[in-house]
Amino acid sequence: MPLAGRRGRCRGDHPRRFERLADDLLKRGHGSARVEKILGNNFARLFGEVWG
Repeated sequence: MPLAGRRGRCRGDHPRRFERLADDLLKRGHGSARVEKILGNNFARLFGEVWG
């Protein structure tokens, strides 16, 4: 299901949001390393810059 179609099923602040986003990115052909970078490494970098 496209990302836009999930609005009714999953609120933006739901804990499973990132799992579903990762699944959708993988289904669209992104590799697992890219998905990790998009969802994880960007947040780690941001937290390091803000609080590091």
